Amino acid sequence: MPKSKTLFQEDLFKNENNDKPWMKSETDRMLDLYFNGSDPDRIAYLLKRNPKAVHRRLEQFTYNEDKRAERYDMFERDSRRGKRLTENEKILIKAHVERKVPMEATAALLCRKVEEIRGESIAPSLNKVKDSEGKAKLEHNWLKQVAPTLDMLIAHHYLYWQAKQPIISNKEYDDLREEEIEYGCGRLAVEALSKFREVQHYPPYIRYLAFYMQFRYQVASGKWELPKLPYELHKWIEKEINDTNSGA
Repeated sequence: MPKSKTLFQEDLFKNENNDKPWMKSETDRMLDLYFNGSDPDRIAYLLKRNPKAVHRRLEQFTYNEDKRAERYDMFERDSRRGKRLTENEKILIKAHVERKVPMEATAALLCRKVEEIRGESIAPSLNKVKDSEGKAKLEHNWLKQVAPTLDMLIAHHYLYWQAKQPIISNKEYDDLREEEIEYGCGRLAVEALSKFREVQHYPPYIRYLAFYMQFRYQVASGKWELPKLPYELHKWIEKEINDTNSGA
């Protein structure tokens, strides 16, 4: 019978001794060490636990087996809010996205705010699919919200490539991009922007944000380019201008 797929290498499991039941405090210490970047074997050594048991327990949380991640009840953990995501955290986020684990449960397990992990969750949801005509295209299962700075960055990307009216300089955009990569949580989403080629690749709320930014820019600068605005807004402004000129 073939071995079941595991997250960790079986040849690392040297100790076959049975372990005693896990206490909540031990589980929390294990999660703190792992999400902080520690290797599972190192965690086993520090907890004086069977390495195989540590690997297996981490897999249960990573793959949400028996809804373990969703049922997780914290006892005493260190907050990870504001800290850079570790590779171990990214592994878990990706696995949870693929398994449609509620983001609130993922955030609680990581001891983070939901907003901190949204950006990391976007890029894995951008996949190649086939449309009704059988042509390959990019399609996303976007989350309803992402980190505000990431929203702004994507909106600026839309204005540059789709609306053809950038409202910040290339340097300002690059600085914003680097800041999001360095201090934000949307590195994978930022990298995924290079795949955006068509309007439908941007979720509706990003387009609405871009329209608002574009409109405010035209109002503030006095550089009206009505054809670049959404059709309904374009026509409304034209009507207002015509009514004003006619004294209506």
